Amino acid sequence: MDQIQCAAPPVINSYGGRSLHEQSHGESFLALLEKRFGGKGQYILDEPEAALSPQR
Repeated sequence: MDQIQCAAPPVINSYGGRSLHEQSHGESFLALLEKRFGGKGQYILDEPEAALSPQR
């Protein structure tokens, strides 16, 4: 079976090139903000502070 080539970068690049299993929830959220969201745009996030909770 032939593999399908995708022009999009690997999803792991959206998290700073590190596996989500190697990062805490807060670290992966911050990496997502830094690597994935950029340029002009409006981003609506539901409860973004949950990833940064000091209780976790």
